[in-house]
Amino acid sequence: MRAPLVLLAVGVLLVSGCASLAPASPEERAARERVERLALDVSHSNKKDINFFARAAVEQESGLVLIGIVETPAPTLTDVFGSLQFLVPPVTNELVYPPKKTGPFCFSVDFTLYGATSVLNGDRHSEIDSIECPENAVAVTPPIDETVHPVVAANAVEAATSVLLALRTPFPSEESIAASIADLLEAPEGEFVAAAPPAVVIEDGEIGVAMGTADDCVLVRLSNGVVEQRYAAPVLLQEGELGCNGGTALYPDLSSPH
Repeated sequence: MRAPLVLLAVGVLLVSGCASLAPASPEERAARERVERLALDVSHSNKKDINFFARAAVEQESGLVLIGIVETPAPTLTDVFGSLQFLVPPVTNELVYPPKKTGPFCFSVDFTLYGATSVLNGDRHSEIDSIECPENAVAVTPPIDETVHPVVAANAVEAATSVLLALRTPFPSEESIAASIADLLEAPEGEFVAAAPPAVVIEDGEIGVAMGTADDCVLVRLSNGVVEQRYAAPVLLQEGELGCNGGTALYPDLSSPH
């Protein structure tokens, strides 16, 4: 794991003590499995934001305690950009006498753009590090997401079609076409949202327009005087693939490569 740059820790006092660093007991293996399941559950979105995965983990209500959020530099998409640290609360076996208490156990999970590295590598245990539980572990509250998210305007296709059909050669600049489309977009309702701006590409006499993100992308193409909406396989819209951009609207084959 890379050396941490930022460690956030705010919350209320939870528990004292630490997990043993001796060979894993059945209880520790079971605790690790719980962390693995949570890592899998939150690894369904491509985000280069450790706080995004932290919020997703807390929302799962798994019974695990998030005790650390660590950010690390990540030069490439496949590099680890952060990790989450979890505490699995102690359990008491009431079937023995006297009752036996085991735990707590703590673990650290690395994340890249594509989710938890343990999930990516298919090696369920080697990528989840056992860590010593802090003397006074505290629950971490992830920061509220105040990012303004682009969403596709309800009239995105109509706005792009209207502008493209009105164009004559020689075409204006890509920036001018994008501005004309943006002027027609309806403002979405809701907090922290804004109409996704148009991305325009002019190539070989064709014009491609894209609005949105990998999760919701509108593609429109003008070719030989005909405007059509195009549909791409979801995998092609992901970061690292074609993405949701004007050039994608001009791509010859948008079917799934797999």
